[in-house]
Amino acid sequence: MKIRVFLVFLMCLVCSGCKTFESFLKKDGSIPVIAAAKPRVETETVWVEAKTKKVWVNPHIDEDGNMIDGHYKYVVLEEGHWALQEIAPQAPHQLKQNAVEEELKNE
Repeated sequence: MKIRVFLVFLMCLVCSGCKTFESFLKKDGSIPVIAAAKPRVETETVWVEAKTKKVWVNPHIDEDGNMIDGHYKYVVLEEGHWALQEIAPQAPHQLKQNAVEEELKNE
């Protein structure tokens, strides 16, 4: 019983919700076990580079009468951002080949 109360106390320290000790216990007084589900698809976080376009600006005279020579400008079409990318599962023979390559590197 002391262990159960201690575990409930630890759960309360971890939880930032407003539930009381009693709400964590099942009706029979046991502590529920929460198991994390394995994701169906393996992912990794990757940085997606910004998409830019190189634009030519023809020579022209601006509003103040200054001659502006022809030049290139770079325009950002899409900002860079973080994204989740799926990791393709490797075939068993590929895993074996990777293990052999690792062994050769270590030698």
